[in-house]
Amino acid sequence: MVRALGKKTDPQMMQDKLSMANQNNNGNVLNQVRLVKYWNKRQTMPSISSYLLETLVLNYYNTYSFANIKNDFRSSLAYINNTIDQPINDPNDIDDNINKLDETTITKLKNKTCEDYHNCCDAIELEEKGDMAEAKRLWKKIFGDEFDG
Repeated sequence: MVRALGKKTDPQMMQDKLSMANQNNNGNVLNQVRLVKYWNKRQTMPSISSYLLETLVLNYYNTYSFANIKNDFRSSLAYINNTIDQPINDPNDIDDNINKLDETTITKLKNKTCEDYHNCCDAIELEEKGDMAEAKRLWKKIFGDEFDG
C-alpha cells in the first residue's frame, strides 16, 4: 500500500480494475484514461489528482460501454461535471470519499468541464459536416496548441 497525498492507495488494485474495464471495452479504457489525464494537465483549471481522475473514468466505464474515443471523451467531461461535487468512493475500499476538493476548486472544474464539453460537441459536429479546420481549432482550445489531432 502506498500513501498518495496523505491517502492510502493500492496502485496494483487500481491497475487491475482499470485493466478489467479495459478488457471489457475492447482495449479502449486506458486510452481514455490517457486522454483525460492529458486534458487534466492543462493549466487552464485546477488539476484533479491522478487517483481521483482514474476513479472517475473507471466509474464512467462501469456504467457505460465504449462508443468511440471522441464521444467518450465528451461523455467523460459530462460525467466529471455531474459527479465532481459529490462524494466519490474509493474503488479499492481503502478510503471512503476520495474527493477532497474544496468548493472553489470544484466550481472551477465544473466551469471548465462544461466549457470543454460544449467545445467538444461543436468540434464533433463540425467534423461531421467536414469543417476540419474549425474543428481542429476547437480541439486545440480543449487540449492546447500542442494538439495535432
